[in-house]
Amino acid sequence: MAKEVMTRRSADNEYFHKDFHISCDLGISYVGEHYGDDGAREYIRNYTANYLAPLSNQIREEGFQALEQYLKKLYETEKAPGVLKIRRSDDEIEVTITACPAIAFMKESGHTPSKWYIDTTTVLYETIAQNAGAQFELIQYDEQSGAAQFRMFSGTK
Repeated sequence: MAKEVMTRRSADNEYFHKDFHISCDLGISYVGEHYGDDGAREYIRNYTANYLAPLSNQIREEGFQALEQYLKKLYETEKAPGVLKIRRSDDEIEVTITACPAIAFMKESGHTPSKWYIDTTTVLYETIAQNAGAQFELIQYDEQSGAAQFRMFSGTK
């Protein structure tokens, strides 16, 4: 019988990281429980300032279309493009997320999001905005579903 050889690379597999959200929340919870609210926020700020630095730079250089493209790709990866609504002009982007797929997955998996999980929206996008030379405003956030509305804008509107 002939031997069959199968060659596979990680790039051959679909990248889908649902479990990342639980791991992320557990990490934030650990930091929050041991170092307090400020420690949890600092952890998220440091992560964002490093990992998402290219996005902040791209927003600074190309404008809010860079954030729009990033978010559309992110929610397509999450298999939830329908929960994302975006309005954008040259000096502002308003984002509405009707339900957070990460929170839905955590709850389906029996994991209750920590009290710091909101900071993965507020602190994360505030840090991206600050590092891009923009402003951030959280308009609305629902802790049960993760539904959120926020805007990022130039200047001091």
